[in-house]
Amino acid sequence: MYDLLYLRYDPFYRTKYYSILINKIGYHVCHTIIFIHDQQPELFLHKYRNDPWNTVRNQANLNAKLFKVLSGS
Repeated sequence: MYDLLYLRYDPFYRTKYYSILINKIGYHVCHTIIFIHDQQPELFLHKYRNDPWNTVRNQANLNAKLFKVLSGS
């Protein structure tokens, strides 16, 4: 419990470990999207159905967007 409170109030600790956590979340979201796209592409909007989600470029773009949204910047 103390670690969570410390994480919330110490800017250095928060900056260092939040970015690691956000990158891990982005990684797992990307792989979830790839899995869903492979199994049920009809769940995606038409313009995203044919995008190659498993390419490094698309994963990097998605990770960058997720990082921006999740970090609040």
